[in-house]
Amino acid sequence: MVDELRVSVIIPVRNGAAKIERCLEAIQFQSLKPSEVILVDGHSDDGTVEKAGKFPVRILYEDYRTRSGACQQVQKMQPGSLSPLPMLTVYLTATGWPTW
Repeated sequence: MVDELRVSVIIPVRNGAAKIERCLEAIQFQSLKPSEVILVDGHSDDGTVEKAGKFPVRILYEDYRTRSGACQQVQKMQPGSLSPLPMLTVYLTATGWPTW
């Protein structure tokens, strides 16, 4: 069953340059690789997007220019909706602990 499981990782962020590279590196080293990594950015102005752009990540923007606005955008998303396979979505929070 694990071979058929698709994992989406969605990261809402604003001005997270200090931690985003470490976060994305950790995702790459997981034994179960995600099918997609999506960064929802609240128009960061500290280099977050530039650092994230070095990784295989899809970057989306939200219009409120806040991290909480990015979180709202994440709640509206349906990651992996085109896949017929089982899907696990992991939302990473500011503390780094995943929420399911």
